[in-house]
Amino acid sequence: SAASDVYKRQGVQSRGVSEAGLGYALGFFNGNGLKIVNDNNDVMTVARLFFERQTQDANKSLQVGVHAYHSVDENAPIGVPITGSFLAEGYTGERVAGGADLRVTLGEWFTSAEFIASRFDPRGGTRAEPYGYQVSAGWFATESTQLLARWDSLRLDGVAADSDLLLFGMNHWPSSPTEVQLNVGFPTANATNVEVLVNVQVAF
Repeated sequence: SAASDVYKRQGVQSRGVSEAGLGYALGFFNGNGLKIVNDNNDVMTVARLFFERQTQDANKSLQVGVHAYHSVDENAPIGVPITGSFLAEGYTGERVAGGADLRVTLGEWFTSAEFIASRFDPRGGTRAEPYGYQVSAGWFATESTQLLARWDSLRLDGVAADSDLLLFGMNHWPSSPTEVQLNVGFPTANATNVEVLVNVQVAF
């Protein structure tokens, strides 16, 4: 049926957390993308293991985890010009990535860090092994407004130019289903080329 076909393209996932705070997430998805027929019968496998702990009043929390994925793709829209073509033509080949992340909340303050490394083996192309990391710190100025600063670094192994970005942002939740984000980024390679991003999200 059409419904089952859509379901197969999207994939399935499972997640669980023990009383001790140890958890997992495991998923199998169409590696070609959400709305592209999976014409090679391969799937993207995604796995995550984590530990989380939170006080009863939720003023202090800790989460640390590791994650990885593997996929064999046919014309997948990953948005990276690995093969010399952009999103419209997609990516064909194998890709794998893994990483680790940490998030700590202490009352109104929080900090987070993440590292991810990947390998792209495009069919008929050159292997690329980009990686990146970020370190963030933030403060809940009010219950609905969050201010943060982030150092974001990407090493793209010749796929595109490397990037180091100092980012200042504000997240505001006017109501439970809505969020407004304002980010201002300063690339260290060209401090005059300031990047401004405004994003409005509505959940329904």
